[in-house]
Amino acid sequence: MNFAGIPFTACVPVELTAFAGEYRDGINYLNWETATELNNDHFVVEHSLDGAKFVALGKVRGAGTTVEAKRYEFVDASPSIGINYYRLKQVDTDGSYEYSDVLALAATKGMPIEAKVYPSPTSNFLNVEVNQSMRSVEVTDLTGRVLIQQSCESKQNTRIDVAELPTGTYF
Repeated sequence: MNFAGIPFTACVPVELTAFAGEYRDGINYLNWETATELNNDHFVVEHSLDGAKFVALGKVRGAGTTVEAKRYEFVDASPSIGINYYRLKQVDTDGSYEYSDVLALAATKGMPIEAKVYPSPTSNFLNVEVNQSMRSVEVTDLTGRVLIQQSCESKQNTRIDVAELPTGTYF
């Protein structure tokens, strides 16, 4: 059965098939896809820091009525450090609207590095855990001279052998 040239199965206002995002170089890139649209005026991209209170970030024009898959994009060029929550408010031409599921993206650029180093004091091994990805760890003396430089065992945890260092204070 057809209605104004649209298959009857497409009479769901908007069929959202994907809503995803990626944090890259200090920017959150959001994208979503629809399979079909009926009277879709626009999408409002909403943002929240707590996942409960959302505010509008921007508006993306919808395709109106179509049975063809459509892809949309939105850029949040200045996400807050930490977890950013996003949702889509899809608005029809008559003003009615529906919300998408909530998408959470972590933004880490500029986030202070937090490190846990233990045990302290020690005479054998130091364990290092950080809240961000790390490639290597350095142990320096009070003058800044590098005494140990070691590749990390994992991106957020590593173990350093300090048994050969004389008793002292190190960074």
